Amino acid sequence: MINARPVHYPTLVVLLGWLLPQVALSTEPVPAAGPALELRTLALCRNEFDHLSWFHPSYLQGQDLASVKALFAHRLRLYGPCKRVERESGEGWVFHYRTAALPLRLYLEGELISGVIFDRPRPHNDAFSAIDLELQALPGDKAALVERQDGKRLYSLAPEHPLAIGTSARLFVLQALVRSVEAGVLRWDGVTALRAEWLTVPGGLLGSWPAGTPVTLSTVALLMLGRDDPNAFDQLLAVVGREKVEPLAPGNEPFLAVGEVFRLHGAVAAKEAEVFAMMKPTQRRTYLPKLLAAPLDGRDLAGPPRDLLRLTWTATLPTLCKALRQVKGKTAVLVPGSSDVSAEVQGTSAGVYQHTALVEAPGGGLVCIAATWNRVEGELDGRLLGSLVARMSELVRRPRTGGGDGPVRRDPRTLP
Repeated sequence: MINARPVHYPTLVVLLGWLLPQVALSTEPVPAAGPALELRTLALCRNEFDHLSWFHPSYLQGQDLASVKALFAHRLRLYGPCKRVERESGEGWVFHYRTAALPLRLYLEGELISGVIFDRPRPHNDAFSAIDLELQALPGDKAALVERQDGKRLYSLAPEHPLAIGTSARLFVLQALVRSVEAGVLRWDGVTALRAEWLTVPGGLLGSWPAGTPVTLSTVALLMLGRDDPNAFDQLLAVVGREKVEPLAPGNEPFLAVGEVFRLHGAVAAKEAEVFAMMKPTQRRTYLPKLLAAPLDGRDLAGPPRDLLRLTWTATLPTLCKALRQVKGKTAVLVPGSSDVSAEVQGTSAGVYQHTALVEAPGGGLVCIAATWNRVEGELDGRLLGSLVARMSELVRRPRTGGGDGPVRRDPRTLP
């Protein structure tokens, strides 16, 4: 399933308790302050608790013990063993792990924990070289780039190696739209009628609207970016034209719509998709009308990806950075971004995680941080790469006190 979600910090921890049965609670009290609370907080940090008696029902909302423990176990996997906890003030605490300090706010209702909000981690003695080792350890194909506005690279790992980018491909559609608006060909407040052939992907808001509905381009662009609406992606691609997008995303000829990608990964037979993957661009263009005729429903989206590099969108990291720089500040709609970055776009799909962001450097100028991870076999936990991107962002914002640039790697497949 293709989706995208912006990363925001701090992150409110909410587990999907409404999907789980209710859990009976113990009445064992938890003091609001003092040594006992610190011992219990240390147990949370170390994930060494075996009951839910410390949590308020409003926090649990039916979650079982395994779900709550998974929250704290994830931090142990990211940062190593918990060494100690520290209370800063009021609800403010810091979990000190082997590789990072993790600030958080622990809210109490009476004597029970009613909320946990984790803030951005503070890595200990972090460096691009340490991040490089963790990136290399990720299974599958990966690439990363930290590039200043003047083109100087602070760190790179196979940045010129094209990988599947999931719905970060919408960045190229937006880039082409911005160029058309600047050229006077299109207007943000221009109205287009929704076309039935581009309303075929299950999910999204536009899919529930009737064909022929008039809608402004800015509204469609906002739905594509803010809600990752697949039908909004396809509508904008039809309005702008593939021929305008393809020069911005080399290697994607023809530049596919979301509905076409979904069909290639489920609605058509695997052998037919393999034939399409081997076609030349001119042959692919001729085949696309036949591809769109294949019926599509939600069941087609549940299987594993077939060929990430030939049946979906791909891009190099410099290309993504260039696109994000060109659209920043020039659109009537905002590229989704968290409070500590100037602009960012994040795309995922089965076997794909991609993140591109612009971060303000202490001395001025925007630094592009981009990372892509592809893994066809086995689970891909995007949070692992997301945490590494967050650490790169911290290093960029940290005033430089000397030392050289991070290591430059050209192809992860050749690394030891």
